[in-house]
Amino acid sequence: MKKYIIPAVICIALCLASVVSLIVCSISSDYAADHYSVTRRYTINGTLEGCGEMDCKYCRGRDDGSDAHSFVYYRTINDLFMGSVCIAVVTAAGAAGIGIAYLVKKKKRSI
Repeated sequence: MKKYIIPAVICIALCLASVVSLIVCSISSDYAADHYSVTRRYTINGTLEGCGEMDCKYCRGRDDGSDAHSFVYYRTINDLFMGSVCIAVVTAAGAAGIGIAYLVKKKKRSI
C-alpha cells in the first residue's frame, strides 16, 4: 500500500501546484492583454500596442507590436499556461492510474 500512496501524493501535489500556476498565468495573461488593448494606438504606419515604458513589465520599452503575441511577456505567460495545463492533465491521469492500479491489486487479493 505504501508504494501506491507516495506516488499518488506526489502526483496530486504536482497537479494542484500546476493548477495554481495555471490560474496565475491566466490572470497575468488577461492583465497583459488588457494593458496592450488600452495602450493601442492607430498611426499612419498601422496599429501599435504597448506603452513603451522601460519599467513596464508587460512592454519592457517596446511599443511597436501590432498585436499582443509580438510581446515577449505575453508569449512567455501563454507558454507557461500551456505547460501548466499539460502538467495538470498528465499528473491527474497519473494519480488516477495509480488509484486504479491499487484498486485492481486490492480486488485480486480479496478473491
